[in-house]
Amino acid sequence: MSRIYSGASRVVIYLPRRTARSGAEQNRLLPRPSLKSNIDTETSGTWHFSDYTSSHGDHGTQLHVRAALGGTISKLGDICDVYRDDFPLEQWDGLCDPVHLEDGPGDPSGSDPWRHRSSRFVRVLFQDRVPYEDVAIRAVEAIREYNLDESESCRSSSETTAELRHWQIKLGDDAQKTALVDIFQATAHSYQRQTELVFQCCHARRLFVTDAGYLGLAPETARVGDRVMVIKGLEVPFVVRRTEAAGDDGLEAVRLLGTCYREELSDKVNGGEDLGHPMNYQERVIR
Repeated sequence: MSRIYSGASRVVIYLPRRTARSGAEQNRLLPRPSLKSNIDTETSGTWHFSDYTSSHGDHGTQLHVRAALGGTISKLGDICDVYRDDFPLEQWDGLCDPVHLEDGPGDPSGSDPWRHRSSRFVRVLFQDRVPYEDVAIRAVEAIREYNLDESESCRSSSETTAELRHWQIKLGDDAQKTALVDIFQATAHSYQRQTELVFQCCHARRLFVTDAGYLGLAPETARVGDRVMVIKGLEVPFVVRRTEAAGDDGLEAVRLLGTCYREELSDKVNGGEDLGHPMNYQERVIR
């Protein structure tokens, strides 16, 4: 449940922490998620508070914002927990349409064989933040190999196995399997930093597909029917859930579940456009 506090001209929204349901060693790899986002009400010009009474007779304060929708979650994958060696890559694959898994067109100039090669699916796993696409592609292949059981490993291509060996991926064996978060430890430091980004982006997240076919990563509390929402004045989109009733003034009331990533949207929030079209900001309330 989100909590909203105000003081002077600044609003602080406290969000649920992404649950890390594993040991204390999580701090070795993953940064602690930020719990708050600050909004300067003097400069935003669109934020104000009002009191409301719920259908159960409870009284509270709600925050009015300008917000635009970025789709409704129609498919939702299992939770990724890298510290329990649980990266449901194959299950997430199954949620995708063929167009999500197709390789990119490549570099027309031919100067870089890896440029624009990664699929939409791979780019979402890294939240489009990896400068070298070959690193992202090979990292995802390594995770697939890690997830294979012994019988499936026998059927993996010699090319993939040789490439992983070249990368010195530490897959281990049945007797002493390497922890998922350690499989890139033997790679060069520059590669390790980039490959482990997939863990940072996906841990405690669930892959989703919107009703319009966009891929994204949602907080683990998300469920089918929740919506992606861009709040004017913030730098990232959110997953929100409609409350049981609209606001007293007929405005839609929502509850924040957490930040999210949605392809072709997250990097355009500040520009106010979604795929080149002006975003339809409307007044909504957060409770």
